[in-house]
Amino acid sequence: MIVYGDLCEDKNTVQCIDGLMHLASTFDATREHELATDLLIQYGEFETGVTDRLCKDFDTLNSVIRQLRSGGVMTGRLFAGSWRRNRRISVVDLVDLLDRLRCIPLPESITVKVPEGYAFYGLYPEFYYESALKFVRDVQLTHAVCIGIRSIGTSLASVIVAALESAGCPATSFTVRPRGDFFDREIHLSDELAMEIDGNAGAWFLIADEGPGLSGSSFASVAGELSRRGIPDERIILFPSWNPDGNGFISRKATEQWQRHRKFLTEFEELWLDSGLFRQSWAYDSVSDISAGKWRPIFLEDESEYPPVYPQNERRKYLVSSNGFSGNKKILIKFAGLGHYGRATYSRALLLAERGFSPRVLGLKNGFIGYELVSGKPLTKENVCRSFMQTAARYLAFLKRQFPARATRTPEQIREMIVHNLTETAGRYWVEKFVETFPDISALKDVQAVAVDGRLLPHKWIKTEAGYLKTDVTDHHADHFFPCCQDIAWDVAGLCVEFGLDDDSRSEFVEMYSKLSEDSDIRYRLPFYTIAYIVYRLGYSVLSGDIMRNSPEGLRFNRAIQYYSVLFQKEMYKQMTQ
Repeated sequence: MIVYGDLCEDKNTVQCIDGLMHLASTFDATREHELATDLLIQYGEFETGVTDRLCKDFDTLNSVIRQLRSGGVMTGRLFAGSWRRNRRISVVDLVDLLDRLRCIPLPESITVKVPEGYAFYGLYPEFYYESALKFVRDVQLTHAVCIGIRSIGTSLASVIVAALESAGCPATSFTVRPRGDFFDREIHLSDELAMEIDGNAGAWFLIADEGPGLSGSSFASVAGELSRRGIPDERIILFPSWNPDGNGFISRKATEQWQRHRKFLTEFEELWLDSGLFRQSWAYDSVSDISAGKWRPIFLEDESEYPPVYPQNERRKYLVSSNGFSGNKKILIKFAGLGHYGRATYSRALLLAERGFSPRVLGLKNGFIGYELVSGKPLTKENVCRSFMQTAARYLAFLKRQFPARATRTPEQIREMIVHNLTETAGRYWVEKFVETFPDISALKDVQAVAVDGRLLPHKWIKTEAGYLKTDVTDHHADHFFPCCQDIAWDVAGLCVEFGLDDDSRSEFVEMYSKLSEDSDIRYRLPFYTIAYIVYRLGYSVLSGDIMRNSPEGLRFNRAIQYYSVLFQKEMYKQMTQ
């Protein structure tokens, strides 16, 4: 099922170095921990991109890769020093290394992959720093080798090395990229890298990454290779972002490998909530975790209205009572991203709030945005009226004008998603009918893409005394789900589908949007994107429903599957008979 998609961007290597130089100089002038975090993240993306280009088929060590890794460790030291409030930390060594890298024949461009933990899921490098200190306190250390699993493990390994050094433990580091089938990853090592491992056979080997994910195979691939090279299980230590028992992994081999090794981790509650650091930032009197669907009983009156939730796909969010920002009113605090990811989200949130489309924004702290909790009621499909449709049309027209973007998925890729998901869910008959009905989509490729909303479901809208507000407006164009930045027709179709607009209401809404946006071609593009939206949501519901099948969420996803399946056939019959 095609539901997810990596967010990648090709960047000029020299421009990346220039950007890092600028960030380093900015940090040197301010010593702000947020900038140290951003420097760590952006250097990790840069190092990963260059190393991936230099290690196309297998991982190796050479002078360039070693210099890149030394720079990563420097950013780890800067981050660690900032976290410990060490005002004597210096960027001089890092700037010197960046200067040297300018003179090395590096690849002209690199591919930068968004680190999902930093951008979406509230994974903090501080977790790994504190976890490394726990490890140091727990064992008798002589020497450690820290292995980062690219992508995000690159910067996480840098932080772990810095923590070990701060505790007086010498450490070396390199990175690897698991390859092959998603459920059965393998790492391929050059002779030089294999010799590096064998030459440190008496050391502790620490493996850093986010996850594990559904398969557990990335951690398992690295730990398994170390085991095959004779490293004892007790000297292979895993540093994950969470610690499942492994029995739910799709890969049985990964389950067995996972359960052989000790893990060290630090959880969000321990680092931020229990310590009081989060309270210092937001000055709240009380806090409630409303992540993973726990927001539904608070905002929705009837349990039958609860939308299905796959908990691991939701961002962290808290409801707090605070006297620090808005006179003892309640505030919704939602994870927005670390470093430049959070700043981009915050900028969009501010603009949409200023234009009256979304709730007031109260600040960006520790990667979280605070929103004023407005008094109102979430909409249902039955709440559609002309006034709402006018607000929604103005909102989508504003997105089209204000947020042009580079398309993340081409119409051809969306077509591939439709064919693949229909094959998995509806069968060959409907695949053939779709292909016959939409034989030529070439005219769609020249349309300007938009940083779309991506979540037009009824409960994302609130009816207030002053009108309608849209929530969850900031980041679904930049997450790792289909389709990210796309033709605004995706959003127009999404609103029509999610509110179940009949033909007359749909025609009226599309006409409103078309006039406001001067998008005269929307009617010609909408049939394809309506099918695309429905099939994507169907695929997501099938995939999530299968994972959650033994829970109440599984039943909710089953209802969603039925809704999208019926609607798909209805839309196809409409197009086939026109």
